[in-house]
Amino acid sequence: RIIHNNQGCFRINEQSSFLNHFVRTSSYSSQIECINYCKNNDYVFSGLSMQSDALVCYCGNEVPLEGATGDNQCRERCKGGDFICGYVGYSRIITSQALGSDLSWATGNKIYAGRWCAALQYERDRSVENAYKPILAQSDCQTKKIALCVTENGGVYNVSKGAMSWFEAQNFCYATETKHDMKTMSLSSVTATTLLNISVTDHAIDWWTQMSLLHLSSVSQE
Repeated sequence: RIIHNNQGCFRINEQSSFLNHFVRTSSYSSQIECINYCKNNDYVFSGLSMQSDALVCYCGNEVPLEGATGDNQCRERCKGGDFICGYVGYSRIITSQALGSDLSWATGNKIYAGRWCAALQYERDRSVENAYKPILAQSDCQTKKIALCVTENGGVYNVSKGAMSWFEAQNFCYATETKHDMKTMSLSSVTATTLLNISVTDHAIDWWTQMSLLHLSSVSQE
């Protein structure tokens, strides 16, 4: 699957969490220069906003949990680019580099017409007897699931006691980061399989994980 690069239109103010996740760079004269700057500085996302005929560039690694607004607030023409920039006070978030995970996607997924989130599932591995493999599946972001957070070095994992929405799961994972003073990560296939083998996870249920890179606002395209 190819994931569409549009991650949504967001307000830039105190009521939004945009500025908690994105840093403003020096203004760049064109859309592509902003995207390249963010990409070259290892940021996954670019934020594009037009203010007083100047393109204001933001870079970040997480899609905000709050502040999403209608797409009609992000239809200004970017300098040297497309009609995708945010108007004053708004920013379009797009991917500045390819998003990826080595986990495969579930087949026969329901295609959501709007915002959806990626959930971790396990399906039977037909190549290995009595084994399961981790996959990703589209899911309604408000559906309650158990949250799973793993730190970057894999040394700490945290599982929520109760089910919660994707948004609550991200806050749960953020608390894990704060407590252990280290970033959580998007799960790899190896880590997800290891957690299943040591009974941290259960193949019978779906999980929310720290996968903000897969918090999507557009349907995927084959």
